[in-house]
Amino acid sequence: MTNIRYIILFALVVVAAVAGVLIQEEDDSPAITFTRPDVVETDLPGDEQKVQGAEALIVPLTEPLTPAPEQVANSSDGGMSHPVEESLTDEQLQRQIELAQAKLAQVESLNERKQALIKKTISQQDDAEQSLIEAELAYRIGGWKQAWRAGDAHTYFGFYSDKFTPSNGKTVDEWKQQRVKRLNTEQSIDLILEDFEVKYDPQSQRSLVTFRQFYKSGTFQDSTKKRLILANEDGQWRIVSETTQ
Repeated sequence: MTNIRYIILFALVVVAAVAGVLIQEEDDSPAITFTRPDVVETDLPGDEQKVQGAEALIVPLTEPLTPAPEQVANSSDGGMSHPVEESLTDEQLQRQIELAQAKLAQVESLNERKQALIKKTISQQDDAEQSLIEAELAYRIGGWKQAWRAGDAHTYFGFYSDKFTPSNGKTVDEWKQQRVKRLNTEQSIDLILEDFEVKYDPQSQRSLVTFRQFYKSGTFQDSTKKRLILANEDGQWRIVSETTQ
């Protein structure tokens, strides 16, 4: 029975100590102190003993409430709450630089190949366009030649632009009158065109056509170098300038 009383008494002391700890934590004190009476008397029957003790019970705070950063970094969770960066060695840093330079070289090489492919494609397109224009102009000049040989003035003048300017200083009307006279009087002529060359200017939409012209009639023959400038007007190539050398 006496043991039970001492146990109860000890429990009261522990409760009082815990209460003191809680109060001290709120005050942020480095230690928790509480006092108790010098004599604790029990009212249990038959107990006449008195507990005499120290005047005060001090519970020091020997451990900090918040773990230090070093403890967090070395904890079992790998320091997830406070990550610690790892420093790279000179060899590792140099390796990363070399890898970055290698990737940059690959990108530059790829860009060079792309540019070369683009230039090749453009060149092929230009060549295709040049070939198409040459074919159109060859066909157009062939029609002009046939109209001249046939003496068909109406069709012949249809190959010339309204902007055509004669090279001999005459007006367009004077030039047309002269050409009509020759077309009507010329009979059984031979007209041969050789060394056909075309230079196309995409900016002005004009083409320079040069060729060697062999002309022969019953009374006259000659060989000249003809130079024609044609403009694309509404999808049709028409002569805007004509000179003979």
